[in-house]
Amino acid sequence: MSALVYGNLTRRRLDTPQGDELVFAEADEGTKNASGAVSPVKPWIDALTALVPAEALAIHGVAMSFGTTTTGSGGSAVTKITYPDQMVAVYVALLVLTMVLVFTGAKTAKGLTIWLSAFVAAAAFVAWTMIQPSTAFDAFPFNLTGFGRTMIAVFLAVALGLISAALSRKATKDAPTA
Repeated sequence: MSALVYGNLTRRRLDTPQGDELVFAEADEGTKNASGAVSPVKPWIDALTALVPAEALAIHGVAMSFGTTTTGSGGSAVTKITYPDQMVAVYVALLVLTMVLVFTGAKTAKGLTIWLSAFVAAAAFVAWTMIQPSTAFDAFPFNLTGFGRTMIAVFLAVALGLISAALSRKATKDAPTA
């Protein structure tokens, strides 16, 4: 998915006027606003899109290919971040980029929902890098065990999914009147 698309979906949900006729085969209660109009985006699409900031993950992959060295092979391979200070800067830049992409996709949408949506996408990037071995997250001196790091990431991902779904439902209910 994409942080840019996530921002756009959030804007579409916020901008869909109550009472507009939108054609869908089926609509559940989570996709209807206060007047009964159906939103163009189902809540599960918002949640899924928020949890996969594809642009940041792709750039992160490029950064890791140029900013690390791997020695050994198989089960004894060790990946080392060659430029840890620069990798921290790239990591922070990717967090900011993810939020900027959500805002860009959201265009004219304003308010707390967009800020929270941007936070969810950035935090999802953190969860992805925590759950994978040998990522830019390793450039930070957190001293987490592999188990601790994975459990934090898993619980963070579940929380972000719930927050994203709640934001989606709120945006549907808060849609403007036509």
